[in-house]
Amino acid sequence: MKYLTRITTFGLLALSGIALAGCASSSPSPVSTIAADCQPAWKFDTLTPGVLSVAAINGMPKLLVSEGEGAGDGIDGKLIDDFAAEACLTVEWHPLTGAAALQNIQDGRVDMLGGVLIKTPPRAEVMNLTTGFYVHEAVGITSKDEVKTVDQLQGKTVGVQAGAFFVPALQAAIGADNVKEYQTSDATFKDLEAGRIDAVAATSLEGNYYVSSHPDAGFKSGPLADDPKYADLTKLYDVTWGTRLGHDDVTSAVDSFYTQAREDGTIAKVVESFGLDSNFYVEGTR
Repeated sequence: MKYLTRITTFGLLALSGIALAGCASSSPSPVSTIAADCQPAWKFDTLTPGVLSVAAINGMPKLLVSEGEGAGDGIDGKLIDDFAAEACLTVEWHPLTGAAALQNIQDGRVDMLGGVLIKTPPRAEVMNLTTGFYVHEAVGITSKDEVKTVDQLQGKTVGVQAGAFFVPALQAAIGADNVKEYQTSDATFKDLEAGRIDAVAATSLEGNYYVSSHPDAGFKSGPLADDPKYADLTKLYDVTWGTRLGHDDVTSAVDSFYTQAREDGTIAKVVESFGLDSNFYVEGTR
């Protein structure tokens, strides 16, 4: 698969956790850089013809974009760009907080939600989710000490991004008073660095990327070990992109893209380009 090269690019955000609250803004329609003779691999309607509008939950290595048109960074940024190119669409990004992004796709204000969205039954009630997935994911813990079990978190203050799928389960496991919520993932790691919290619970992608990007900080990160007692916090999850509820043609196109990109090795190559283990994230091998 060939990544689409944009003529116009916007400067990426300096910090991976920066996101805008509220609704997707009404950006001017981007100037298309799609060739006039482009033949789409799939055809489906979007809110603005020729444009794929995406609510983006920023946080590397998942996704990092600026408002408007421009090449995306991170796993989702590269893969969504690739998907849009094959559909002959220009991507229009709308970086939002996690809760706001979920609300925007639920209200039908954007075509897609990106930023490593975990497939859960409640989310399937308010947006379309694919049959397939493109990577596995798990809850990861980042702290000075290596944390492998939920019981090791008892009595600790753990930072999380508000709206993360695992927050209710974590609150139930270690007590709501021990779980501190933040608007962005970047804010959680900053408080960890400052010593204001004991650990960060996030997707293992975020935790592993943070540690690899801050080798001198002395933090360790990894997924929690499988434990039936805390299944919602320790099992492997499937990751997808959310699309507007009822727009099955878009969802079908995404499923087709996932199949092709897994089979030809595109997903594994993108995951590995961020220093991550494709055996775990693509194949699900712990």
